[in-house]
Amino acid sequence: GEITAMDAALGELRKGIRRLGVADNTVLWYCSDNGAIAKGSTGGLRARKGSLYEGGIRVPAIIEWPARIKSNRITNMNANTSDIYPTLLELAGAPLPNNQPVLDGTSLVPLIEGKPSAWPSRNLFTVWGGTRLQDGRRAVRTDRWRAVNEKRGWELYDMIADPSQTRNLAQAKPEVLAKFQIAYGEWISYAV
Repeated sequence: GEITAMDAALGELRKGIRRLGVADNTVLWYCSDNGAIAKGSTGGLRARKGSLYEGGIRVPAIIEWPARIKSNRITNMNANTSDIYPTLLELAGAPLPNNQPVLDGTSLVPLIEGKPSAWPSRNLFTVWGGTRLQDGRRAVRTDRWRAVNEKRGWELYDMIADPSQTRNLAQAKPEVLAKFQIAYGEWISYAV
């Protein structure tokens, strides 16, 4: 029901901006909050909504902007909802406010412009639950790796070789996992 209502509302919005003559230079950006609800709807990714495994976190994003995005494109580059703010600032030509804290996000303009080679490899952090951020379930994702701690200890997955997250490589690749644990600790100490 929610999807049907959202679809109808976006349809009305699109009709309205066309009627106003501003559709070509209006950015419509849609994305979900986190993972799939229905079993079997994650495209083979592990788990679903409520989990920090890929099936519980990965969502599609759809951006429509006829003036700048001339044809349909798909990218598999990882991004985060924290990238929306810096992207919109850059698109608007607006500087960061003087008192702006350091941003977690990165502008998606290179991807919008079809330049994935300009997209940086970086750590994307997720934390859920707990009474304090440092106590929650946690995950770190890069282009290749996903480190997950669902309160059972850290696990490590090679998302290129094993996108379904079936082989925990934490013991086989302790040096890789250690980098993510350190990065997470630094990020959470800044975030808290």
